[in-house]
Amino acid sequence: MSPRALPLTLAALLALALPSGAGAAGAAGAAAPTATTGRAAAPVTQVNDCWSTDNGEPVIDSYDVSPAVVDTDAGPVEVQLTVQAHDTGGPGPATGLRSVRFSLWAAQPYSGPRDGQSLDTLLTQDSDGSWHGSVTVPAHTGATYNSQITVVDGADEGTLSEAHLVYEQQQDVLTATGTEEFPDDTTAPTMTALSVSRTQVDTRRRAQSVDLEATVTDDDSGVQRVDVFLLRKDRTSNNGGIDTVTLTRVEGTDTFRGRVRFRRWLGNSQRVLFAEVEDRAGNTRRYRRETMAERGFASRIDVVSGPYNVEGPRVVRVLRAAPSIDVRRHGGWYAVRVLLADRQGIRAAQVRLATDNPPAQLHRVSGTDRRAVWAGRVHVRPCSSGPRTTDLHVRTWDRQGRTGNDHSRDVRLITRDLTPAWARSVWRNTPHVFTFDEPVHGISPTNVVVYDADAADPHQIAGTWACRNGAGSTVDCLTGPVIKATFTADDPDAPAPGAVDWSPDHHLDVLDRKGNPSGLLLSPMVLD
Repeated sequence: MSPRALPLTLAALLALALPSGAGAAGAAGAAAPTATTGRAAAPVTQVNDCWSTDNGEPVIDSYDVSPAVVDTDAGPVEVQLTVQAHDTGGPGPATGLRSVRFSLWAAQPYSGPRDGQSLDTLLTQDSDGSWHGSVTVPAHTGATYNSQITVVDGADEGTLSEAHLVYEQQQDVLTATGTEEFPDDTTAPTMTALSVSRTQVDTRRRAQSVDLEATVTDDDSGVQRVDVFLLRKDRTSNNGGIDTVTLTRVEGTDTFRGRVRFRRWLGNSQRVLFAEVEDRAGNTRRYRRETMAERGFASRIDVVSGPYNVEGPRVVRVLRAAPSIDVRRHGGWYAVRVLLADRQGIRAAQVRLATDNPPAQLHRVSGTDRRAVWAGRVHVRPCSSGPRTTDLHVRTWDRQGRTGNDHSRDVRLITRDLTPAWARSVWRNTPHVFTFDEPVHGISPTNVVVYDADAADPHQIAGTWACRNGAGSTVDCLTGPVIKATFTADDPDAPAPGAVDWSPDHHLDVLDRKGNPSGLLLSPMVLD
């Protein structure tokens, strides 16, 4: 996704070099022959169907925050959010907006609950085309909020193009005038007891639970949160690291209760306990293990369990996996059958072929939890890109929570040519030379715009293009085939070029012979 940057800067031009179609690449170089001007009425090839022709960014037309001033002393207040936006498309039809997100964050100084410092929601589209949603400002919040609206279109759905993302930030869009609820409360709550239902658990046959109970008091704003943490004594992460148990108040009392569950196959270990309490004013107090032991609180739980599986699940053997798959027409289904093993038992498995294709679930067809044959098939899309040889990626999960990853089998993908042409360029003042790694066409002063190197305020450099094919013969830049393209500034004293916009009007006219938009990749830069 390419971020929006206004006003247009050199960084923004370079950011246009993404598969959304608005590419940028710098260049300047050797002498150029005669110029080509104008724009092709009918391109030699069309953009192929693996690239979206929606090459235009969405536009945020307006927004509304209502009410813009809220008094939160009486309680939380709901604020309505509305955004008007549209997708521009180009050269093909707009794909439409996929999502609109409205985010608010409080500038300093801020007073109020922790969850009021940032507010965020995805808006939904109404029948009239506008996008609506709401956020709730917590009670007793005093703050001024800034906003960011983020809009994403659907240009990437089913294509190799990336979705376009634009955002717009505004300051002081919402003011909450609430006052602090407990301005005089500066004392954290106090824990007077913590007990566990048992200090030893045995999970060799089945998982076990332990109940926790604490007594916590606060004479001012009241207790907001009681957390108990269970950490492996040697601080390794073999059991998933640290468990956090949030205790719940028993209504009408100072008692808080919770439960922690210990699964099987943890290995023999010890859990040490420490706790943290917080009141409604935000004051916190932490109790370390040493302090808890001194006060007679529960401070450890010993776990007896089956041996921990360090290796995790594994692929014993790939039983079925073709060496190649042809996806040039309609994609294809690739069948996989593997023998899996794990001491604690396989819980799930999935397979992926090529990173731009979603994974597929495998299913057990024979065997036991610990050693079994799993099979399934994964769909490979016709617009799969990347290396022609890819890993067959089998991922497994065991009942202990560990994962295994196997990449031992290579598969050859027979795909269409979906790689845009790559241009090497040399930076000089002028002329400005591009050398492509395969023939392209569609180059003209209208289709490809050159800017100076002023990052703060870049200006277009007027000039002409002249082109040669692979044999060095002069060719029309619009019809090609172009291997070397040379830009010459009209003014010999023009400033050095700093960036090239390959699609200034979202037209995608610069293509290779397979219809891949050629200006979507940044060119490697060579200083001369």
